[in-house]
Amino acid sequence: MPTPEDLRQEEAKVAQAEALLASAHVQRQMLTIASPIDATVTSISTNPGDAVDVTKPLAQLVALDRLVVDVDLPADQLPANAQGLEAQVFAPGAKPTDAPTVTGKIGFVSPQVDPKTGAVMTSIDLPADAALRPGLAVRVRIVAEEHKDVLAVPRAAVVNDENGDPVISLVEGQQATHKRVTTGAEENGMIEISADDLKPGDTVATAGAFGLPQASHVKVMD
Repeated sequence: MPTPEDLRQEEAKVAQAEALLASAHVQRQMLTIASPIDATVTSISTNPGDAVDVTKPLAQLVALDRLVVDVDLPADQLPANAQGLEAQVFAPGAKPTDAPTVTGKIGFVSPQVDPKTGAVMTSIDLPADAALRPGLAVRVRIVAEEHKDVLAVPRAAVVNDENGDPVISLVEGQQATHKRVTTGAEENGMIEISADDLKPGDTVATAGAFGLPQASHVKVMD
């Protein structure tokens, strides 16, 4: 029969084996990298056997059902309540007349304006079934507000006079005369204008309007 000393030695061996097993479990856990989200690995920045730098990422993950579009918007054109606005996203190659590829909403608006560009960083949350891939350069149209039954002219038709006020060169007969206007929303190369006695069908100078003086003799070409 084993003596008490033999039992103590065997128990010590069992305890040592259990400690080694626990250490092996810990080492195995340390060798297993788990993602905090369900995502797709898009790139790996290390190779098997390399020494790992804990300050650098090992892999890049993308949750394809949680894509966002980063857009820098001019601060002077950004509505105060921009968060939550509808954003139409067009895939590369889409024409201005095409329907949007997908529609999302502005989910984040930075509180800070970039002093170099005057832009505000925003991000647009896309739906889970967005048919887009990470890294694409897309075109975005944000519907800030709608103005119906307004007058609009090509953007090149509106210039600033010597006082810095927006004016158009209104053509009547063979005379082009500056007329001060109030500008509004812009889209697709057109800008909203309003002024007294301005009506649909009026002729304005577009190409070369910047160089026209207060009053000019012009010839309208068909």
